[in-house]
Amino acid sequence: MLQCLAGLYLVNDAHGLLPEWTVEEHALGMRAFYLGWIMLWISPVLAWLTYLGGDMGAGEWKTAVVGGGWLCIVDT
Repeated sequence: MLQCLAGLYLVNDAHGLLPEWTVEEHALGMRAFYLGWIMLWISPVLAWLTYLGGDMGAGEWKTAVVGGGWLCIVDT
Protein backbone atom coordinates (compact mmCIF):
# COMPACT_ATOMS: atom_id res chain seq x y z
CA MET A 1 0.00 0.00 0.00
CA LEU A 2 2.76 2.43 0.89
CA GLN A 3 4.58 1.58 -2.33
CA CYS A 4 1.47 2.39 -4.33
CA LEU A 5 1.06 5.74 -2.56
CA ALA A 6 4.73 6.57 -3.12
CA GLY A 7 4.32 5.72 -6.80
CA LEU A 8 1.25 7.94 -7.03
CA TYR A 9 3.17 10.76 -5.39
CA LEU A 10 6.06 10.44 -7.87
CA VAL A 11 3.75 10.27 -10.89
CA ASN A 12 1.89 13.32 -9.62
CA ASP A 13 5.19 15.10 -9.10
CA ALA A 14 6.21 14.36 -12.70
CA HIS A 15 2.87 15.28 -14.30
CA GLY A 16 1.43 17.81 -11.85
CA LEU A 17 -2.03 16.24 -11.89
CA LEU A 18 -2.86 17.29 -8.33
CA PRO A 19 -0.93 20.47 -7.47
CA GLU A 20 -2.00 20.38 -3.81
CA TRP A 21 -0.04 17.10 -3.36
CA THR A 22 3.22 18.58 -4.65
CA VAL A 23 5.80 19.49 -2.03
CA GLU A 24 8.29 21.95 -3.50
CA GLU A 25 11.34 20.83 -1.49
CA HIS A 26 10.80 17.25 -2.71
CA ALA A 27 10.05 18.18 -6.32
CA LEU A 28 11.83 15.68 -8.56
CA GLY A 29 9.90 16.45 -11.72
CA MET A 30 10.48 14.15 -14.66
CA ARG A 31 13.45 12.47 -12.94
CA ALA A 32 10.99 10.34 -10.95
CA PHE A 33 8.57 9.64 -13.81
CA TYR A 34 9.76 6.13 -14.67
CA LEU A 35 10.25 5.05 -11.05
CA GLY A 36 6.75 6.23 -10.11
CA TRP A 37 5.06 4.29 -12.91
CA ILE A 38 7.04 1.13 -12.09
CA MET A 39 6.05 1.40 -8.44
CA LEU A 40 2.40 1.71 -9.44
CA TRP A 41 2.68 -1.17 -11.91
CA ILE A 42 4.32 -3.63 -9.52
CA SER A 43 2.19 -2.84 -6.43
CA PRO A 44 -0.72 -5.19 -7.25
CA VAL A 45 1.72 -7.96 -8.22
CA LEU A 46 3.59 -7.69 -4.91
CA ALA A 47 0.33 -7.56 -2.98
CA TRP A 48 -0.91 -10.71 -4.71
CA LEU A 49 2.37 -12.56 -4.11
CA THR A 50 2.31 -11.51 -0.46
CA TYR A 51 -1.24 -12.77 -0.10
CA LEU A 52 -0.44 -16.13 -1.71
CA GLY A 53 2.79 -16.75 0.18
CA GLY A 54 1.83 -15.17 3.49
CA ASP A 55 0.97 -18.35 5.37
CA MET A 56 3.62 -20.54 3.73
CA GLY A 57 6.56 -18.82 5.36
CA ALA A 58 5.12 -17.01 8.34
CA GLY A 59 7.92 -16.14 10.72
CA GLU A 60 10.72 -17.29 8.43
CA TRP A 61 13.16 -14.61 7.34
CA LYS A 62 14.58 -16.93 4.65
CA THR A 63 11.32 -16.81 2.74
CA ALA A 64 11.39 -13.01 2.54
CA VAL A 65 15.06 -12.90 1.57
CA VAL A 66 14.78 -15.55 -1.15
CA GLY A 67 11.52 -14.11 -2.52
CA GLY A 68 12.83 -10.54 -2.55
CA GLY A 69 16.13 -11.64 -4.06
CA TRP A 70 14.34 -13.60 -6.77
CA LEU A 71 12.22 -10.57 -7.71
CA CYS A 72 15.34 -8.39 -7.90
CA ILE A 73 17.14 -10.89 -10.14
CA VAL A 74 14.16 -11.43 -12.44
CA ASP A 75 13.43 -7.70 -12.77
CA THR A 76 16.98 -6.79 -13.88
